[in-house]
Amino acid sequence: MKAKQFDREELEQLLARTEEREAPPWLLPRIMAEIEERQPSLVERLRRWWFRPQAISFSPARLLLTVGVSLCVFWLGTIVGQMRQPGAGQGPVLADNGEANFLIGRGLLAAGRVDQALPFLRQAVQQEP
Repeated sequence: MKAKQFDREELEQLLARTEEREAPPWLLPRIMAEIEERQPSLVERLRRWWFRPQAISFSPARLLLTVGVSLCVFWLGTIVGQMRQPGAGQGPVLADNGEANFLIGRGLLAAGRVDQALPFLRQAVQQEP
């Protein structure tokens, strides 16, 4: 430890005693030419961006905005879902009982809805021939 301390002190003394010299006039332009600024290529910029450490920040305003938008979208989806007509493009829901299907079909025939009565009457015939 003392040897390191001695070497450091001796080095500081030697540096303090040396006189300061001016750099030759050709040295500054040569150094500046070597460190000339250049634009990094697209690949280099992408590589730097990809490997740059990312920090995750927490902002209550952004969190509140995200939750609010999510709730609005969910609410709007439920409203639109309720407004749609149920069963559009689906056939009628048939009963498990042949007699019930017959009575429903007969009622629809009496009301003049032949196209709606036909599936009920077919199901009634299949269930109780």
